[in-house]
Amino acid sequence: MSQDFWHADSNGELSTTVHDLRLIIRQRDGFSRYLILQRSTHGDYPETMLGSGTESDVSKAMIAARRAAMRAEHLVLSRRLKMQA
Repeated sequence: MSQDFWHADSNGELSTTVHDLRLIIRQRDGFSRYLILQRSTHGDYPETMLGSGTESDVSKAMIAARRAAMRAEHLVLSRRLKMQA
């Protein structure tokens, strides 16, 4: 698994991009919540949340988010291929 570069914003959230997916980690109440968002292919639509989860710390959330993003990317690609067939 490659090392991702995580950006910290002014709110304390971390984010990175894996393929066409945006991963966000938010720390609240002693837990780290991750979100996996798919960027819209049309400029008028918001991002779509494909997955989320909660881990006990940021390191675990980073690993879980990356794994979930890889699974989500596989599902998105499979769906695109079926639609093209």
